[in-house]
Amino acid sequence: MYNHSKDYLLNYSKDKELWLKFLINKVILTNGVFRENDDCIKTCYDILVKGTNYNLEDLHQDENTKKNNKPFYIKELNHISGVNVLKDNQKILFNDNITILFGQNGSGKSGYFRILNEICGGNEKKEIIPNVYSTTIKPVQVSIRNSISNDTLIWNNTSRGIPPYNKTSVYDTSYMKGLIEPRNTQEALIEPFGLHLFSSLIKYIEVLKQNISEEINNIKFKLLPNIDITDCSDKVKTAFINKVLPLEIKNYLLDNYSFNETKKIEELEKKISTLKSTNIQTEISLRNQKYLKAKNILNEIKNNYTFIVENNTLLITLIKKHKDSKVKVKEYQNKIEALKQIPSIDTAEWKEFITSADRYNKVSKQNDNVCIYCRNPLNKQSIELINAYSEYLNNDII
Repeated sequence: MYNHSKDYLLNYSKDKELWLKFLINKVILTNGVFRENDDCIKTCYDILVKGTNYNLEDLHQDENTKKNNKPFYIKELNHISGVNVLKDNQKILFNDNITILFGQNGSGKSGYFRILNEICGGNEKKEIIPNVYSTTIKPVQVSIRNSISNDTLIWNNTSRGIPPYNKTSVYDTSYMKGLIEPRNTQEALIEPFGLHLFSSLIKYIEVLKQNISEEINNIKFKLLPNIDITDCSDKVKTAFINKVLPLEIKNYLLDNYSFNETKKIEELEKKISTLKSTNIQTEISLRNQKYLKAKNILNEIKNNYTFIVENNTLLITLIKKHKDSKVKVKEYQNKIEALKQIPSIDTAEWKEFITSADRYNKVSKQNDNVCIYCRNPLNKQSIELINAYSEYLNNDII
């Protein structure tokens, strides 16, 4: 059973997403005072849409404080420094029944309430204001004692709702803003037990919803082509403005125009359906393998292309040399045609016989028209043979 809607909301927010926890904390800390242009809408939007992280203030009560049944009240409050216009090292002793502080406006009464509100964790967070008349800002430091503990709490405004002081309820007229603000006739006039917190939360969520919807529409609008509808009929203009195509216009367009993209859209929808039914990680792995294979093939093609370009000139030179050599070989074969009538000219003995005769001829310096072996004059056929021998010995084309 929850004593207050704040307790219900805190318990409800425990396992919820960060953006909703943030809104619930905001509503609790402001006691449900809704401000439409509040920065919290932007912060909540960033948390929800952009995934921005946010450290929330812990508003949950310590369970150990709920088990202590001793009467609890604050015994003394000592302002050491740093709060509003309060005097340094000024102590207030609280009466067991009632303590009244009075003074002129600006004398610091609200400063004491702000201290108690933050230490006790009041429904609405109150900002601790420094001394506006001082040229230097002192750090906030307060000491406080209670009836169930002999320990003195030193507080420096870094946390709120500190056990066991969070058992104490504090109240300020600003807490009425969520209850007495103007309402529509259909709304309940009274929201007991902090139910106004739910109204404020719903309002913030509605504004957040509206902002997200507007952002979606803006994105959609940016993707749409810019079409001049100045000369269009009122019905067509209305369709563009409201972004809703009447059924009769839609049927007319489908009946009179061919949309080539329809088939592509259907194919894409099939692919999307297939992807949804496929193990995405497996598909990614297979596509990565295909990508690496294609990348290796591309690298091999690039390397081969480089090799071909670098060796292209050399290859052209070799081909030319090969062609020239073929011509020279043909000429050489014609010149030694006479040797074909002599048998066994490919034997080592024949080659040795020819080369020895050539060496002897160079040494003896015989008449070229006389055979070096038989010393007889050479006829035409013999001269052709000798010329063929000479070509054979002196040409290295083969």
